[in-house]
Amino acid sequence: MLERKLRDSNHIKIFDTTLRDGDQSPRPEGFKPQQFTFQDKVDIAAMLKKLGVDTIETGFPSSSPANFEAVSEIARIVHGPTIACLSGAVLADIDTSWRAIEPAKDIGGARLHIVLGTSPTHMYYKLEMTEDEVIAAIAKSVKRAREYTDDVEFSPEDASRSDFEFMMRAILTAVDNGATTINIPDTVGYAMPWEYGPRLGEAKRRVDNYIGKDQVVISAHCHDDLGLATANTLAAVYAGIRQVEVTINGIGERAGNTPLEEVVQAIHYRPDIYQANGRPLFTIINPNYLKETSQLVETRSGLVVQRNKAHVGANAFAHTSGYHQQGIVKHRETYEWMDPKTVGQESSFAISAQSGRAGMDSRARQLGFDTSDVEVSKGIRTKVKNYADETERAVTDTELEKIIADFKGETLINRFVLGEVEMHEVDHTSRSKITIFIDGKPHEVEEKGNGLIDAAVHAIKNATGLNIDIANYAGMSLEEGSNAKSGCTLTVKNEIKITSYAEDESVPLAAIKAYIAAVNTIDRSEQRKRCQ
Repeated sequence: MLERKLRDSNHIKIFDTTLRDGDQSPRPEGFKPQQFTFQDKVDIAAMLKKLGVDTIETGFPSSSPANFEAVSEIARIVHGPTIACLSGAVLADIDTSWRAIEPAKDIGGARLHIVLGTSPTHMYYKLEMTEDEVIAAIAKSVKRAREYTDDVEFSPEDASRSDFEFMMRAILTAVDNGATTINIPDTVGYAMPWEYGPRLGEAKRRVDNYIGKDQVVISAHCHDDLGLATANTLAAVYAGIRQVEVTINGIGERAGNTPLEEVVQAIHYRPDIYQANGRPLFTIINPNYLKETSQLVETRSGLVVQRNKAHVGANAFAHTSGYHQQGIVKHRETYEWMDPKTVGQESSFAISAQSGRAGMDSRARQLGFDTSDVEVSKGIRTKVKNYADETERAVTDTELEKIIADFKGETLINRFVLGEVEMHEVDHTSRSKITIFIDGKPHEVEEKGNGLIDAAVHAIKNATGLNIDIANYAGMSLEEGSNAKSGCTLTVKNEIKITSYAEDESVPLAAIKAYIAAVNTIDRSEQRKRCQ
């Protein structure tokens, strides 16, 4: 009998495959690079360690020398999480994979992950192998991997479309030859939760009966082709599996993978549902870093997180309706039973024609204005609604500041004024040269960054000494033709979040103008608060 590690049976292990399956997401046309760079992978792996994932799947080392190099570096420098990599059921690939992750064996653990298709579609059309040939390849490859490490994972690819009895034959063959984790993937997002959960639950029952209870970890890996990746993964957790394979922001092949943040937060917030042995199930993820990790992956991948994405989207804790805003002002849990701070987010109000006085007054106070006078508050609300109707969009904080200042007869003075802006790409590196006037004095700064906007923000931060970051932004073309304009709405984060909007001939230029406007609003709001 192989020696197997025991663990807390209520611990749901987080196997993050952002750097492998997530890296297989096609990037937007024209985005450079089309895959994570060496530095991207190293930086994201370090962030995943900070987040608290149990296992980082770093890539497919045999696919390219660059992939091999990145996997090797992560295995060498990221201490703590288990470092895994994927390999096909080919002995040469397994040998290459082990050379890549071997440095991690004594500093957190090194796992070889073997995959081979078991559905009729995969066996007959892709692999051109018979069932017996597939079983023989599984035995041979898992045995080879076990020669290198006692941490071997096997995945019967396309498991949800596999014949269940043949899938179990493949799984038990892998267990016989030393696999310590069995991952049962819904590779093409085909399954329904009431199919997938029971399938994995029954697989766990049979493996436990075969080798001993909890001696082999059963894992779920789901794709989102039908929009059910999270539902299927949670159904598997409910059925008793104890590892989930996920990605940050749900990036991955086609429609993507199960988002880490959704599964982790569901388990955390619903201990009444996810429990066993009289105790809640748990992960060791630190949710305070979810938003930061999401933004890093978004920036490096070029895959923009949808605004209404659960937990990490810009709208996840944003409120527009006047009734909702009033409820939040009086008692946050009326519409936010989850605390946004636990995921590194904040509540926010979108000021629009639908907003009421409670939301507008709350936002005005954050900008340093006193709107306690009922008549003043009513007058500002009327002007805001008229402005929102006229522009046909939400009112940004910089616009709200101007509306209030005009109503109260105050003059807004910009301490920071944008001068000339030069933006260009040199040898695949983004550079921005900015002239900015601070209290009337010109400062010229040039910086590089991960994109033209990032480079420009670095330059402005360097010139002003202010560490104000862009939390999110959305740009769009407003017209067609050679003289077309672009618009950009962005949010910056200091002690409070400030939204701003600007237009110019390109999205990067509009973004820089919006950024400067937001910085000036922050500067003035701080001055108002100091004078109160």
